[in-house]
Amino acid sequence: MRNLERRLLLTAVLATGCVDPEARFQSFVDRSRSSERDAEPGDAATCSVEPGSVQGQYLLALSVSVAPTKPIVALVDLDTPALDDGTGLSLDAQPLRFADRKTPTGERLALGPFPVAADGSYSADAPGLDITGEANPVTPGADISATAVLAGNLCGDGRFFCGTLSGTVTKPLPLPLAGSTFTLTRVETPGEWSTQPAVDCAGTLADPL
Repeated sequence: MRNLERRLLLTAVLATGCVDPEARFQSFVDRSRSSERDAEPGDAATCSVEPGSVQGQYLLALSVSVAPTKPIVALVDLDTPALDDGTGLSLDAQPLRFADRKTPTGERLALGPFPVAADGSYSADAPGLDITGEANPVTPGADISATAVLAGNLCGDGRFFCGTLSGTVTKPLPLPLAGSTFTLTRVETPGEWSTQPAVDCAGTLADPL
């Protein structure tokens, strides 16, 4: 790539009669590198999460590291209310049956509000997370109790969020959640969503039903 840049610049130099091609070339490279840095995704200067700026219904997929493509899924009403002097994150989650990833089952889970940092990052601590066995595809039918932390970022276009899932499952079996992930995919049309949601930031899809 550098050889191509050099050839293009030297062509321009010959056309303009420049007597210092090396200085011009170095200036061109410096400008290119500066532009690449400015365009890096996730730049905190380009992100601002204000109260009410992220809202809507999302499909939550919790991907446990021991069975990463068999997610626990829930339909979530997400909100970013005012919290103290900043923004919070609230999740009102309705677990769905693992058999069809469509039918509500068990009790709703009210999580938050959790503080959202100025750069959009958050850590959602759910110390007493209980999920019905009908939503459990990993050990089907067995109720789940866990201490979980969802860490992610609310920057972006609002259609898809993802992050890491950590903590410990205490029931039905002791299981560390290190290496697990989660995603939030916006439900664009009420009642309609994919039964094969992405389960991580790389876009890996859940197993088909």
